[in-house]
Amino acid sequence: MVHSLDNQAVARAASQAVGAVTHLTSVVASRASMTFVHDMTFVCGQLLKASRGEHEAATDLAAALEKCEVSELSFESPVTLADMLGFVEAVIGGLRDPSRRGTLADASIGRIRLRRVDALVSASRDDADLPTSERFLRLYATGIVVMRDFYETVATGAALLPHRVKRLAHRLVTATNTTSPILLGISALAHEQRDTGARSVQTALLTLLVARQLTRSSTTLSRLALLALVSDAGGVRLDASARDGTVSAAAATVGFAVGGIAGVGAARAVQAFEVGLLANPHEGASYEQRSNVLSSARLVHMVRLFLERHAPADGSEGVSAPHALASLVSLAEVDPLLLELLVRSIGVLPVGTIVELEGGEWAIVSAPPPTGAPADRPRVEIVVDSSGRALPKAHTLDLAVEGAERYRIARVIRPGAVGSSSAGALL
Repeated sequence: MVHSLDNQAVARAASQAVGAVTHLTSVVASRASMTFVHDMTFVCGQLLKASRGEHEAATDLAAALEKCEVSELSFESPVTLADMLGFVEAVIGGLRDPSRRGTLADASIGRIRLRRVDALVSASRDDADLPTSERFLRLYATGIVVMRDFYETVATGAALLPHRVKRLAHRLVTATNTTSPILLGISALAHEQRDTGARSVQTALLTLLVARQLTRSSTTLSRLALLALVSDAGGVRLDASARDGTVSAAAATVGFAVGGIAGVGAARAVQAFEVGLLANPHEGASYEQRSNVLSSARLVHMVRLFLERHAPADGSEGVSAPHALASLVSLAEVDPLLLELLVRSIGVLPVGTIVELEGGEWAIVSAPPPTGAPADRPRVEIVVDSSGRALPKAHTLDLAVEGAERYRIARVIRPGAVGSSSAGALL
């Protein structure tokens, strides 16, 4: 802001910056990024751990970029001195001329890219006054967007774990600290979005519901959520690269690339390997003999087995949620205790299950039965009357109150048989 771009001090500082960025991109072997979210700074997706002076420098940079409506910088190798000076000139121009500020977001200056972080992920908007169902659906939709973007970058060979994914894991942990029926309706929502990104969010939510019966540690739950979110990375990378290899090995490779070779990141890579191995046991029969039946990998794998039977990724019809749960009983790779915890979490008749009542009405389960009531007495929304006509508006019925006298469930109906989305009745 003080010197001209051809000033010797400016040129020296820019040259040093180029050297630092070049070193960073060589270490991470990929695009390097700096992201500023509120009072936090992330470097390549990792929270900055540095001295007080370095944090103050990062804060000053974030404040300058915020005025230009920019909150993330990314660098492709090799960044040149011309790129760095061009970046400096663009930011200074935006600070001096407000009319130019909006043009910097999503701009590329040589190999330096400026962008604005997804507002849905970084916004500090207080939505505490919104209904629980709306807050959850906003988070669910945001999660799908974040994970689709993550898996798209994995397919291109990127080896970074964006902070957006980590923040999403933490927010999912918070979201599952409720007994709202809409949260229990993940199996119904699974029929609407079956791509890898959406399935990872569904897997994380169901995994957390089960895990909450074993632990209340937010740290443990966040790590488990993150494992569930990224455990498909190996398969996505193999499909994209069209190279020979095994899913489990690819999952471990991507895991080490995004998390490092020590500490929590390494543990997550090993767990991702285990998830891939459980799904593809022919890849390493000897390793499968490990006896840690309550491992995180086995829990994530069981949830994925349930979702794949209920809402197959290939778009085929699948079976009802109760039938999907029943099919897991005979599988040797599914631990009976974990399956019992899954049933306790979502119920024998999970929210979204389509049922036929003895009177001929068709209904969709909208809430589990109250504590102490029989498992076959949930709250339902009647959508088809006894003569087979679709009702213009669903009729709510609590089977725990009226089921014993007038209504009983006769059978479970296959998904999609009603002619409309079962998730729609819940929303």
